[in-house]
Amino acid sequence: MKRKKYIYTVIFIFVINSTFFSKNIFGYNRLKAVSYADEWCNDGPQAKGYNPEYFQYPNDCTNFVSQCLKAGGIFFEGKSVPGYLWEQGNVLLRIGIDGKGCITQPKDMRNSLPTYHGATEWDYYPPEQFKIGDVIVFKNETGYVHSVVSSVREGTYIAVNAHTNDRYHEPISTYLDTYPEAYYLHIPDSPIVIKVSLTQDGEEKYLAYHNYTTNKLIVTKKDPLAPGEVRVKIIFDTSMDTSAGMLSVNYGKISPYLNFNVEEDTGWSNNITWNGKFTILEGAEGGKFHLSIVARAEDGSMLDKDLVQI
Repeated sequence: MKRKKYIYTVIFIFVINSTFFSKNIFGYNRLKAVSYADEWCNDGPQAKGYNPEYFQYPNDCTNFVSQCLKAGGIFFEGKSVPGYLWEQGNVLLRIGIDGKGCITQPKDMRNSLPTYHGATEWDYYPPEQFKIGDVIVFKNETGYVHSVVSSVREGTYIAVNAHTNDRYHEPISTYLDTYPEAYYLHIPDSPIVIKVSLTQDGEEKYLAYHNYTTNKLIVTKKDPLAPGEVRVKIIFDTSMDTSAGMLSVNYGKISPYLNFNVEEDTGWSNNITWNGKFTILEGAEGGKFHLSIVARAEDGSMLDKDLVQI
């Protein structure tokens, strides 16, 4: 099952009078997800036990997978996933997404990843696209019963980490002998915008870059813009699909809401840099503006709708 979609992602909002409201920009870092899985799986040479920053459930498997994905940059906050109630201390939590932002049920995980994160699913032993940091959900005659995170992929060999019955680099064959149905979910390697700059009359007015340590868009310059032509440069971290119609950039005013296309200037350079331009009209220079982008990488992965956290 291959799902591709365009996501209208607000990259940043800026104010012509120099006030700036920053946004975080995330891509899925599967190495960080697996590092977390090794550290907190409560098994293996690096294990620390259970992370006290999260809730622990009697059936903790999907909660643990959620923690791993969150460590890699996937966020579940704000998603309405149906669930039942579980008493944690004196607090009733809706199991689905709990108070720590984790999905806790295998079925909800299987539904969430394709729906909200563009995941590809296979119901058979997966091809090479299935990588470390991806997810497997298991089902038997009673329903969805378990989920794990992939921690090793070497050729056709897959090993996983898990909670409930804590496992470290456990061969997937262990589970295939137990569960009749397995659903393999590959999370796309969403491209990241690593730099945005705006220039006017040959002078750089705005500059922001992606900080990989903090996963935030760091603004280093934000001078006022005037009426007239503005040139835009956007740099991605991976080769992008440069064919016609695969990239759309818009700018507009927040209040009252206006939206205009950013035209191509010199266009693509080396498949990772795009140059465009737009014009601020006389009398429209004041107030809050947005710049937004829709784009797709060469491997088909889109900017995830959760790349931007308000």
